[in-house]
Amino acid sequence: DNVRVESLDPQPVGFKSITPLADGKVSLVLTSKPGDSFAPESSTNLDAWQALTTLSGGDGTTNFVDSNAPAIPKRFYRTRH
Repeated sequence: DNVRVESLDPQPVGFKSITPLADGKVSLVLTSKPGDSFAPESSTNLDAWQALTTLSGGDGTTNFVDSNAPAIPKRFYRTRH
């Protein structure tokens, strides 16, 4: 059998960019459908995740700066609806 899976969501939540800043903070630029609510999360071990904040998609691109990043030498990011 042939199976095809497609996303019917025109713009799922995702990362457009993740940029380390000079002061050690990390800038996250996320994309989503306008008006979507979502939460970027961070982890130090890919097992335990912690929500950083809850954001709204606004015009489809949202900026967030992780100001706690300088205190944590290794950090992973993901986002959830």
